[in-house]
Amino acid sequence: MTRKLKTHRKKHLLFQADKISTEIHRSLCLDVDTLHTKYEASTPPSIQRAADTQSRDLLKKYIPENCDTKLFESEAFERFRGINDKMLEANIRFLECHPDGITSRKKRGGLNYGPSVINSRTSVRNKVLLRARALVHEVLGTLDIERVYQACKNGSGSTIGVPYVDTSVERKFKFPISATAEAANLFDEYLTWDSDLRYALDVNEALAAVIQPRYKIVKGSRATTAEKNATTRRFITVGATANMFFQQGLMLVMYECLRRFNLDVERLPDIHKLLARFSSIHGKQATVDWSQASDSVLIELLRFLVPPKWFEWIDMTREPFVEIDGEFHELQMISTMGNAVTFPLETLLFWSIAVACCSIDDYPDNRLYLEREYILRPDVSVFGDDCILPTSSASFFINTLVELGFTVNIEKSYYSEGGGFRESCGGDYLHGYNVRPYSLRAPTSLKKSAMEPWLYISMNALIPRYIQYFGALSWCYEKALFKTFERIFLEHNLRLKIVPWNFPADAGLRDNLDLRRFLENYPGLKQNISRISRSTHGEITFNYLSFKYHEKASKRDPDIRYALWLKKPVMPRLPELPVDWSKKRRNGGYIVAKALTSFWTLPDVLGRR
Repeated sequence: MTRKLKTHRKKHLLFQADKISTEIHRSLCLDVDTLHTKYEASTPPSIQRAADTQSRDLLKKYIPENCDTKLFESEAFERFRGINDKMLEANIRFLECHPDGITSRKKRGGLNYGPSVINSRTSVRNKVLLRARALVHEVLGTLDIERVYQACKNGSGSTIGVPYVDTSVERKFKFPISATAEAANLFDEYLTWDSDLRYALDVNEALAAVIQPRYKIVKGSRATTAEKNATTRRFITVGATANMFFQQGLMLVMYECLRRFNLDVERLPDIHKLLARFSSIHGKQATVDWSQASDSVLIELLRFLVPPKWFEWIDMTREPFVEIDGEFHELQMISTMGNAVTFPLETLLFWSIAVACCSIDDYPDNRLYLEREYILRPDVSVFGDDCILPTSSASFFINTLVELGFTVNIEKSYYSEGGGFRESCGGDYLHGYNVRPYSLRAPTSLKKSAMEPWLYISMNALIPRYIQYFGALSWCYEKALFKTFERIFLEHNLRLKIVPWNFPADAGLRDNLDLRRFLENYPGLKQNISRISRSTHGEITFNYLSFKYHEKASKRDPDIRYALWLKKPVMPRLPELPVDWSKKRRNGGYIVAKALTSFWTLPDVLGRR
């Protein structure tokens, strides 16, 4: 008789995120209703509109637990197939009506455009394209292959054959390395330049118990989706390892080129928010947004705009096909989200056409090249598909790009005269007021340990908005939202952690300089504050939440890491672009950590000094 042994697994306590999010939304709507009753006389219309938008859009990006993501994924795939067919037609139209005065010749299976001129017979559309082409050539210049080699690197995401659970450099250089046929040949050429990495890979190959081919040749990328909002998923692709290695290099070199023309992607989001705010007052600039812009850059349009050597490398390193539900589709656009060159190409394309559109009125003559002072004009700026340009040129700019296969997002484009609403890079402004609503997202886990940081993120986001809606004096009095947070903390026996204002949003409740008055109105929170102590020397010790990734034990290869480290002094810095952190945060958990500081003027929240 065999006895079955019981295995004791750690049971994780769960919480009902859907129920809590509904309660938060209901209480926020009750508070917003008071703006139309109790505070209507003292609340500006723009603030009332901002509050109404907040109550409407709070759950816009919240995805319920039992949501049928497969259905949304299928819709995203079908939507992409339609866009791809549309791009095929747009490519044909562009070839039939390419700019006047262009000579062409066959190269790499397509047209390679030669020298161009503007004359009296050149149409306005073609004049825009020719000037945009001249701008792109000036920005990119001659492609320095060695500079690309120096910048090539592995990204942090998954690739074909490399799952998300382990995206280390050792895993990405484990044989066989996924690559398209052209990228595999290019990687062999690269290894003749990078002798250190070649040696490291040769050692790995020699030590392998089973000799495998160096490459796994793939036809294209693999389609997947990412979260966008409650009703839509975003189409992205997972590319081949070797292809993405080179795409990262091209991306970084492009960023360097863009930076010389005041298009520094690290600074542009803040600049766009500032421009959008000012424009919402004076109305001199328009903010234009596009739908599916990443999937709409025509191959033939890019072949025409960029220098031939640049296009050759972009073409060699891209995945020409994408696999959707086991079926391969030939891409009619140059790249999709997932290809590292997509974002800088978008930025460069929209910026060059925007400047060229503005130049039609300012320079009605037949000049092809524009002065550098004009090119660097501060009223034209582009970050991805977020475009800012003079209001007077917005309609012409939109019509030009629509002819080239792009689809304008009418709901998120604003170009009215005399000011009004403007939106760019996450900043929504109405007559100078920031009216950007906070969108509550589903927690990364339903474990009770993830509940507390999830609540802190919401509280830290909504408190500044309540101060804006209700005023600096009355924002904390008798608010249904904060009573709901108070009840949730008490029901789940959570200890409120208070942290300095510059701590991460999920670390605890940030000190907003009015913390004492807030806690006096909600005693349930005050009675459950996590320990805060002050020493005789003025040092403050406090608890906070910290996220720790689960470290996967893996053998680190010193040869590969050393070879990659040798390139670091000459590699350009990687800009801090917005990322989907929620996906990464699934591979880990929160712990209570202790911090010590002497630079925090903490109010007497505990009734003692």
